[in-house]
Amino acid sequence: MTAVCPPPPFSFLELFFINSVNFCSVP
Repeated sequence: MTAVCPPPPFSFLELFFINSVNFCSVP
C-alpha cells in the first residue's frame, strides 16, 4: 500500500491510515 503523493506532515498513525484508505486519491 504505497501512496503516489508526497508524505504529508502527519503523524505515523495518520500516514498509515491514509495509506490504508488511499486518501491520496485527491489531486
